[in-house]
Amino acid sequence: MFRNLIHRAAHLVLAAAVTLPLALTQTSTPAALAADSSPTRISFARGATNGSVSSTIAANETKQYVVRALKGQTLFINVSSSTNGVGVQVVGSGKGEPTVLSRSADGANWTGTLPANQDYIIKVTANNNAATFSMNVTIPRRISFARGATSGSVDGSIATRRTNTYILRAAKNQTMTVTVTSKDSVALTIYGLTDGQSLVRADATRVSTWSGKLPADQDYVIAVVPGVDATTFTLAVTIK
Repeated sequence: MFRNLIHRAAHLVLAAAVTLPLALTQTSTPAALAADSSPTRISFARGATNGSVSSTIAANETKQYVVRALKGQTLFINVSSSTNGVGVQVVGSGKGEPTVLSRSADGANWTGTLPANQDYIIKVTANNNAATFSMNVTIPRRISFARGATSGSVDGSIATRRTNTYILRAAKNQTMTVTVTSKDSVALTIYGLTDGQSLVRADATRVSTWSGKLPADQDYVIAVVPGVDATTFTLAVTIK
């Protein structure tokens, strides 16, 4: 049984093999979307796992943004608006026709696993009212362990008080221990990606160490939440 757990833990993600979101610096617009107005590219700061944009939008207007990501990466989009009447649609544009990943224009949040290496167009649409909105786009770094290992760590940095987000795969009833160390104030938020079950919340407990038995086979999201504008940290994860 112990060997099986080690084997399953070895399937996870590691500091030495962390998959970084791309530095979003390309400026080309996919040919399939040439008929639309050119999207605004969202850039991530070096070492960051997210980017954000704030704007105003007229009634019934659509604004477009673009981010590049890789096959298998997870994309989180959260939009907050002054009217709660702003929705998002996500379109992947590769060869041929664009692939619509989300058809709903009513939801202000979207989470999905991406099907290809390509640009992804995010369409923000207002209802019958003008609004101001803020959109946060996150691509977590996947953590993996070396073959045969049950633990790993990754160093990170935080700027402009932005949360750094990580993701890893684990099995039901495994015990996961997560510790973040920093000279400054940082805290952990951990939850299941599929079931949304919260294991610890930084806004409630402000803990830097958490350990517990996992409720399901799924990806788990680990967010390092800063209490300062800028700092560095080390995130260590053990799964047994």
